Amino acid sequence: MFDVIVIGAGSGGLTCGLGLAGVGKKVLLIEKHKMGGDCTNYGCIPSKSLIKYGKEASLIKKYGYDFSDKESSQAMEGTRMKVEEVLSHESPEVLMEKYPTLKVVKGEAKFLDKKTVEVNGVRYASQKIIIATGSEPRVINIKGLNDEDLLTNKSVFDLKNIPKDLLIVGGGVIACELGEAFANLGSKVKLVVRGNEILKGFEPEIRQNVLESLQEKAVKVLFESSIELIEGNEATIAGKKHSFDKVLMAVGRLVNTEALQLEKAGIKFDKHGIKVDRKNRTSTKGIYALGDVASAVKLTHNADHQGRNVVKDILIPFYNPKKKALPKVVFMENEIAAIGMSYDESIAKYSESEIFKIELDLSRVDRSLTDETNGKLILVVRGLKGKILGANIYGPRAGEMIGMIGLAIDNKINLHKLSSSIYAYPTYSRIFKKAGDDFLRLLASEWKNYMKSYVVSRLPKVFAVLFWLSLIVGFVIYKNQSGLSNLDMVKAIYNFTVGTMYGPLVYIIVYTLRPIIFFPGTPLTLASGALFGPIWGSIYTIIGANLSANVAYGIGRFTGGNLIEEGESFIGRWKTRLKENSFESVMIMRLIYLPFDGVNYACGILKVKWFQYALATFVGILPGIVTFVSFGSSIENLNEFELSMIEVDGNTFAISIGLFVASLVLARFVRKKYKTEKA
Repeated sequence: MFDVIVIGAGSGGLTCGLGLAGVGKKVLLIEKHKMGGDCTNYGCIPSKSLIKYGKEASLIKKYGYDFSDKESSQAMEGTRMKVEEVLSHESPEVLMEKYPTLKVVKGEAKFLDKKTVEVNGVRYASQKIIIATGSEPRVINIKGLNDEDLLTNKSVFDLKNIPKDLLIVGGGVIACELGEAFANLGSKVKLVVRGNEILKGFEPEIRQNVLESLQEKAVKVLFESSIELIEGNEATIAGKKHSFDKVLMAVGRLVNTEALQLEKAGIKFDKHGIKVDRKNRTSTKGIYALGDVASAVKLTHNADHQGRNVVKDILIPFYNPKKKALPKVVFMENEIAAIGMSYDESIAKYSESEIFKIELDLSRVDRSLTDETNGKLILVVRGLKGKILGANIYGPRAGEMIGMIGLAIDNKINLHKLSSSIYAYPTYSRIFKKAGDDFLRLLASEWKNYMKSYVVSRLPKVFAVLFWLSLIVGFVIYKNQSGLSNLDMVKAIYNFTVGTMYGPLVYIIVYTLRPIIFFPGTPLTLASGALFGPIWGSIYTIIGANLSANVAYGIGRFTGGNLIEEGESFIGRWKTRLKENSFESVMIMRLIYLPFDGVNYACGILKVKWFQYALATFVGILPGIVTFVSFGSSIENLNEFELSMIEVDGNTFAISIGLFVASLVLARFVRKKYKTEKA
């Protein structure tokens, strides 16, 4: 029996296995192929080694020297040697000698049940299991392409010689990195891109700089194209024939789940990977999943970060991981790095008037002049305080510099503070001081427009403050003029509410305006029972609550923008399901007593279909209203306004408790039925 079983010895798996073994846990580490996973064998280590050789070749050619075929072949051999050097520190023998409580088994693991896996016919059991099986390169079918000419990131580094003509299918990170590297080493490279842009997710200005850099190296980028047919060593693309030696696929990744038999452990998954929560826990208690197999963002440092969080969650009771900004880096001659939100994402979430896009050429710092380099910094900040939302950096050491922005985002360090630090001269990071200077100049010219927008966006809060101030001032003035005591004033309000035809109308109006004046609904609902009784209190509250819900929905719909985009993220898929099944989803949220106004605003922001939202709200809030009005109506002698004289009617209170329990049972039944139907 092991304390923990880890399936997969890549970045995330090694982090978990070695981290837990390092504190004395008995750990079984299972790897079906090569230790180190994709990063060590087919990704980070070999690609960055090849890129390094490509940079050297580019520099040699820059000064008028030739880079021979022999030297290119040596680059491929040197890349493989780097991989072997790293692997020598990660062999099973080395790891087990260093960590006495660690056992490494080579083979393919499959689940037998929630606590048991089998490898090579041997069963192993543990209360904790971590899945870190990673992903595989996706390969699309191209008519006429044979296996000998096909390359992926798993086979490209086995090449003995540099291809003379290389076709790369894709326009993402791998395509751009290896495209530039092979071009530097002497290949004629063509990127075949299905869409109309490369490096999606980066700022347009950065993408344009990268495109121009590739074109300077004679890399041809064929946009809105695909390989239609291959005959021999010719590929037909957009009706034209292009000769090639090899075709490199760089069109995404597929998760490794097929051999695991996850269904035997009750683990939920789909074609995108294993479903996990923010602690990387799967749907089965005691089983975690991390890295590529459970993440939309397939990056080595993401898997490592998740692995560290899983180790802490296993070792530390009630560990609560904090969300961190995740950087991404493209390791070309001029590195590209990004973190946080893009400009388009920022203006979609906030109002465009409060977002500032600060763009600087790297030539603004003297180090760029001495090194004869070029590049760009783009910062996205919000408001006068200069809250940093995101950044893109293009240039030397961009991958190192982006960490400074990540630290600022995670710790809420605004641009003013970031730029006020002292940076050594001459370093590239002094660009952050220049960014701070530009931001101050921008504020000096735009502050009036910003302040106008700032005030308008906060009008609801201003209205609420003025409303309550006016109410309090009016109450005090009337009290002073009438000479009534506080208790007499309260009695007068009570008599007006329950003794005139205007009382219920005022109650409904106040309930309707709640989202604007920020008054909680529960006290009003309880008060309606005490003031008007169970029947009329329920009727008045149903009217007011529905009007209130629609006011909050309207505020969310027309001021929320596109805070959440539909897509493959968890939130995006939730938004899609909510819009497709509005009535059922809203009904469930009402019945399980999620925060009333929170649901209203969220449905407005997500632009849920109004009729289905309104109908589900009307039906879904009935049990809650009747329950809480009954609670309120159980209070007797309220008109005496003496706490010692207030009594609770036992029968009415018992009925309200029964209604509350019944509503919970109903909520559970509806939720289970909904889940069953969806399954």
